[in-house]
Amino acid sequence: MDITFEERKLQYIQSIESEYMPQEMSYWQHPPPTYHLTSEYIAEKDKIVTVGEAVTFKKIRKEGVLVTVMAVVAALLIYMVGKKEFSFLYVAFLLILLIVVLPVLLNNKTMIRVSREGIWLLKNNREVQWEQVLLTYIKKNNDEDGEQYFIMHYYDEGLGEFCSSEVPLNGFVSPALLSATIEAYKPV
Repeated sequence: MDITFEERKLQYIQSIESEYMPQEMSYWQHPPPTYHLTSEYIAEKDKIVTVGEAVTFKKIRKEGVLVTVMAVVAALLIYMVGKKEFSFLYVAFLLILLIVVLPVLLNNKTMIRVSREGIWLLKNNREVQWEQVLLTYIKKNNDEDGEQYFIMHYYDEGLGEFCSSEVPLNGFVSPALLSATIEAYKPV
């Protein structure tokens, strides 16, 4: 039996929707994650986004921590030059701050970019065209931390299969703003 691409696509969408449906649980179980289509999510939040240039969502820099690290580096350098004391411990501490800590604090890579052509995710490192995007969801874990994720289901023409990507939002973008942006750029 040869099934067409449209039938495969419909079966995939139905399987995802059934997987994401809320399940009954006993009182001792932790609540399962909840999934909201981005179109449903913005209906609840009432966010409006104007379509223009591509919208990028980057990790947020922690300026307070960055300023503190730079102040510690500056103070240590002033102390070392003023006292003319270049011990191994001071130099090692400076190197750790400058080589390990500072690059992590300065890292603000683009995580998600939404444009008229499609959605680019850092995790995939490629843009998925709108024609290939099947479903977009916001997933919320219903535990203490309540982490939220962006999930995109799409068809990968190169592999010839349906794929999904899950990106933790971790506070770098609000789910309502991301959902509104995706729905604004999504072709009708």
